[in-house]
Amino acid sequence: MLAALDQAVAEANAVLSRAEQVKKHCVLAGPWTPETGELTPKLSLRRRAIDEAHAATIESMYV
Repeated sequence: MLAALDQAVAEANAVLSRAEQVKKHCVLAGPWTPETGELTPKLSLRRRAIDEAHAATIESMYV
């Protein structure tokens, strides 16, 4: 699965400018649902909740 994700990112990056390309990515454990607090009832992202729940992972991508 990770190889397929890497391939999809590489294909997307091929058609994007350098500034738009994905530099780093990771797969987070578990689904995002309204029950976990990362999505609203209409399935919109709750950015603050995501940032708080995954702060360490997000920070590690900028090191």
